[in-house]
Amino acid sequence: MATVDFDGNHTSDILWQNSNGQPAIWTLNGTTVLSGAGFINPGASWHVKGAGDFNGDGKADIVWQNASGQTAIWFMNGTTQIGSAIVGNNPGPTWHIMGTGDFNKDGKDDILWQNDAGQTLLWLMNGSSILASALAGNNMGAAWLVKGTGDFDNDGQADILFQNTDTGQVAVWLMSGVVNNGLVSPIPGPTWHAVGAGDFDGDGKADILFQNDSGQAAIWLMNGTTQVGGGVAGPNPGLSWHVKSTGDFNNDGKADILWQNDSGQAAIWFMNGTSVIGGG
Repeated sequence: MATVDFDGNHTSDILWQNSNGQPAIWTLNGTTVLSGAGFINPGASWHVKGAGDFNGDGKADIVWQNASGQTAIWFMNGTTQIGSAIVGNNPGPTWHIMGTGDFNKDGKDDILWQNDAGQTLLWLMNGSSILASALAGNNMGAAWLVKGTGDFDNDGQADILFQNTDTGQVAVWLMSGVVNNGLVSPIPGPTWHAVGAGDFDGDGKADILFQNDSGQAAIWLMNGTTQVGGGVAGPNPGLSWHVKSTGDFNNDGKADILWQNDSGQAAIWFMNGTSVIGGG
């Protein structure tokens, strides 16, 4: 499940994929579904790995990865597929697409990879063409997993959020030429899981969203690699509700939280910092 703007109305939408491979998009205005449509089923071996604007038209596209490792992009106009292309050589099944973001500030999203050993790789993209491919930073090891991307220092370029699966320690790599590897204090512990990044307080800098094993959500408000505030967010929805993504669903310039229940039901919390101000 991914949340980006497919129809260009400046509010986030929801991209779904069924267990049989079938994708669908809900275009949204807040919690209201404006339209919903399924389209070509590529089959169960193709998995949605994210979405981003790869061709610079202001509307999100879909990035896929096959079980074999092969990548493809579907170019979208709302719920309509307007093109598709296989991307690059197949890196193999040990490499996994972990996120998208504009890492070179050209107005087009790029693809972030991580392999089973922990090494990260960037494909800088122009549509379905790879402009450059390069390993990113030092390999911190297999215990450090990419948890999200976002602009943590407000320089217009995406950065990378990691979390150590053993200790719970989080780190942010500020990506502007030379990688600045910054551990973030304090250590939240292994029961708190980083589940995404988004600008929850509207200061132009990405923050970190966590969910505890108990179900409780929390937000760290960030300035680069420094935590400057935050805390527990909203009531505890319980173990059956899982954070799926972040996005700006009400067009107020602040990130919101998309949840899904074990039953399949979706819900949105409209956020102002760590405060839930609406949704449903």
